[in-house]
Amino acid sequence: MKDYKLNPDEFPELQNLVSITSSNYFIKRAFKSPSHAEYMPLHKIEDLFSGNPRMLLFLVEELLQKGNLS
Repeated sequence: MKDYKLNPDEFPELQNLVSITSSNYFIKRAFKSPSHAEYMPLHKIEDLFSGNPRMLLFLVEELLQKGNLS
């Protein structure tokens, strides 16, 4: 988008897709074993997502689906 000088706000579906993909990359790390090399604690993921309500919403939805609200 930057190369073509396009306004990202004009492409909400693309923004949503990027947010989902990015969110999933980190969220899946929270559900790995703490001994796994890619594990990331939930509080670090929350910190990464702070200021981005869309990504925080994906995190909350995933936690609700997994039944992990602690």
